[in-house]
Order: sequence, then structure tokens, then C-alpha cells
Amino acid sequence: MNRPLGDFIHKLRKAKRVTLKQAGDAIGISYVYLSEIESGNKIPSIEVIESIADYFNVSAEELLGYLRQQKVLNETTDSDDPRVIAARRVILMSEKDFSKIQRMIANIGKEDN
Repeated sequence: MNRPLGDFIHKLRKAKRVTLKQAGDAIGISYVYLSEIESGNKIPSIEVIESIADYFNVSAEELLGYLRQQKVLNETTDSDDPRVIAARRVILMSEKDFSKIQRMIANIGKEDN
């Protein structure tokens, strides 16, 4: 299972050096539920997303972006459509590689002029 949201929250929690219990208590959810979110087994409500964002001092929009990635990746896991496969690879791509592709796309057709 792909879990961009869970991995990001886990990284935030480890950077803050807090346990699941400490973070869960501060956010207002059980440590078991937070563990389920980190493992990708549970999708948090918007209210929980906002509480997590407040606690870790990140934007709710950033967390929702990771949640969208997670949903797309998990909903398209078994697809053999080349467009879906390409989209999945873009989602999983590093920022550096993504920036390179953006520059390449921006330059398409410019060499011909």
C-alpha cells in the first residue's frame, strides 16, 4: 500500500522527536489511530488533518496534497493503462527529477524555431 500522507506525518513526528502517544495526545486522537494513519490504513477527516497540521506547523493543504497522492496511487495500483502508469511515476518522482521534466516540457518545440 502506498502511503505518502502516512510517511510524511511519520517523518514530521520523528523530526519533532515525539512518540505516537505524545503526538496523538497533542493532536486529540488516540495513538492507535495515529499509527493507522501513518501506516496508510486509515484516512483522517478534514478536522483531524487540520489538527495534525496545527500540531506539526504545516499547512492542511500540504497534508491534503499527500492524501490525494495516496488515494491516486492506491486506486490505480492494478492499472496497466500506460497513462496511469506514467502518472503514478510522476507522483512518485523526486522534486529534482520533476523539475527537470518541467524544464524539458517547457522547451518542447523551441529547438525547432
